Amino acid sequence: MTLPRPDRLTPVLGWAALLALLTATGLGLSAPATEEQGVLSRILFVHVPSAWLSYLAYFGTGLFGLLYLLKRNLKFDRLALASAELGVLFTVSTLIGGMLWGKPTWGVYWDWDARLTTTALSLVIYGGYLLVRSMIDERERRARVAAVIGLMGTLYVPINYMAVNWWRGLHQSQTVKVLDEEAQLCGITDLRLDPDSRRVGLHAAVSVSAACARRLG
Repeated sequence: MTLPRPDRLTPVLGWAALLALLTATGLGLSAPATEEQGVLSRILFVHVPSAWLSYLAYFGTGLFGLLYLLKRNLKFDRLALASAELGVLFTVSTLIGGMLWGKPTWGVYWDWDARLTTTALSLVIYGGYLLVRSMIDERERRARVAAVIGLMGTLYVPINYMAVNWWRGLHQSQTVKVLDEEAQLCGITDLRLDPDSRRVGLHAAVSVSAACARRLG
């Protein structure tokens, strides 16, 4: 009987993610408060990376679902499930961080703003995704149905991202702009943060990405 080869990559990713998260926490707590928002700006070091990772995770759910439909390999179904679980986790983190930031900034914890509403709807979509999976016992049928839901749910990402441009509301414009007014690629240089805060935010995003890679591994 051949024993499976030991997985050496996952523990390495785990320790790297832990180190990166601890570093991001230290940088976030020591980052100078901004003139406009004071210490509230530090909430963005959790809020923005969480939102970014929820996008990435939901995209992964759709991508791995599509790969399952093409390859019929249950490995992709397992990756789609892990991505959906991460997406729900980081969406909850995004909403909590946004509410804590919104109360002193807007005067309310919640407003039926387009960005906030579509973010909340993603919990319904992917909560339903996880619920449907729990209701189907047959593995292939469960994977097939979940893949279709995951693909359809991926439409949430561009709608949520563009919601602040399509509908007026309390939420500010994109923290990280992908397209400028002439629809030219801008990348991450359009961050509405000072250079120090930008570096901390990017480090936090990379750190949480490493943690996600550990989960998918």
